[in-house]
Amino acid sequence: MSDVDVLMAALDHPTKLARRSAAEALGDRGTRDAAVRGRLLAELQVGDAGRRWTVAYALFLAGDRSARLWPALRDALGSDDGDLRWAAARLVVALDVPDLTERLVDTLAAGPAEQRKMALYCLREHGERSDRIDAAVTARLEDADAAVRLAAMSALVVVARDAAVAARALERRLYDRDAGVRRAAAAALGRLGMTSPDVIGALTEAAGSDDEALARAARGALARLTGRASAGE
Repeated sequence: MSDVDVLMAALDHPTKLARRSAAEALGDRGTRDAAVRGRLLAELQVGDAGRRWTVAYALFLAGDRSARLWPALRDALGSDDGDLRWAAARLVVALDVPDLTERLVDTLAAGPAEQRKMALYCLREHGERSDRIDAAVTARLEDADAAVRLAAMSALVVVARDAAVAARALERRLYDRDAGVRRAAAAALGRLGMTSPDVIGALTEAAGSDDEALARAARGALARLTGRASAGE
């Protein structure tokens, strides 16, 4: 059995560390050996989502940034393993795929909660702005899953083209049923930088809330916005 055969077999090892080490070694070899890349490509659709991720990771390290990695990486975004989800997200935003934004937006509409959440973080890191992205991200502020709503706020602050519309959507989340989302909404309004009367009024009301964590976040946002306004920003 050749060294490459041993490494390929290790892609099925029961431990994550062994699988990752094999993928990294294969990726390194793949940068110099087309035959290794060919063997990896032949395995890209084989096995469960975790194995497909490992093969996609090896191909990425070998220099592949193409759309053929997308299905495995998209599935990995929905993994139960948080480390794997974030690793997949880093690879997704580095893909050389012209319609990457459209793929991510489509995932927001169709994927399970973890996948939707990670697609939002990918959109945030990708940084593209468009009316369609605004609409898709804003829609996720109404998601049934609180973690998705949190991710949508994080993304919206970065990608929003229309800050006024984004601010109105974030203001509504100050009354979210989840306490963590309410606090995050106050902080997001501070980061967004809008100092309209509606924003200041909503944060002032939140600053008087009986929820001390929300009140503290709102006061912090007001201080941040007031500082920007006084500096003429």
